[in-house]
Amino acid sequence: MYSIIDTHTHCYFPSIEKDQENIFKKCDEANVKYQVQIGCDEISSLAALELAKKYNNHFATIGLHPCDVKNIGVKNEEYHRYAGFEKYNIQAKNMDELFRFFEITFESNSKNIVGFGETGFDLYHENSTEILELQKDSFQRHLDLCEKYEKPIIIHTRNARKVTLEELSKSNLKERGIRGVIHCFCEDPEFAKIVTEKYGFSLGIGGVLTYNNTDKIREAVIQTPIEYLVTETDSPFLTPRKAKNKKNKVNHPGLLPEVVELIAELKDMVIEECGDILFENGKKLFGI
Repeated sequence: MYSIIDTHTHCYFPSIEKDQENIFKKCDEANVKYQVQIGCDEISSLAALELAKKYNNHFATIGLHPCDVKNIGVKNEEYHRYAGFEKYNIQAKNMDELFRFFEITFESNSKNIVGFGETGFDLYHENSTEILELQKDSFQRHLDLCEKYEKPIIIHTRNARKVTLEELSKSNLKERGIRGVIHCFCEDPEFAKIVTEKYGFSLGIGGVLTYNNTDKIREAVIQTPIEYLVTETDSPFLTPRKAKNKKNKVNHPGLLPEVVELIAELKDMVIEECGDILFENGKKLFGI
């Protein structure tokens, strides 16, 4: 049986944490060998790091999600319900303090942290000049960390195709040796061709691929060389279609075989061969 790596998950979220032991057992049964826990702000980055410290096959990234750039220094009692961090007091009050915090955290935990982000651009939830400028500032600061510590960047882009490509174009990525992944890839073959061929980026493929009316994403997967594809869940969100139909309300890494099987079908490959390549791609991306 092929091995699996989930290159983007949030298993510290309460919906998974409350049934974590059972879910991780299902991950083992699906042959999920590695999980990369993704940070979204100060507290969630620490929660991701705690999982990476607790489990040898888990790793973490630390970063600031584009939807959270206006919330630095704010603790949301409803949102920040991560086990063990109920009484945590936020340290960083502004962008400068937060990215200094990220540097200190990385330097103290470099064996557990394999990348920076997720960062990027999201104009779906709010489309304003204010948030876009903050997202640009945060994105460039993430790139600086990636360059300094030679780690990949995890990029989120939603309703922000134009600005994402503009920021990538002006950032001298290849000259700076910066690699990365477009997380939750939902664009078309043209976008895929640009980010893979021009920047050498990977495409994070997850449950969205299995949904109806995703022809452009499926065509991008077909046209993109498999060495640029990696598997992810973005769990607890975006449960694959068949798993959702079987009443799996919470997505988790153990449901990734459905995604691997569809990628293999689209690429006209034997499932085991496809799975092995995707697994190695994820390990290579994060240096695991």
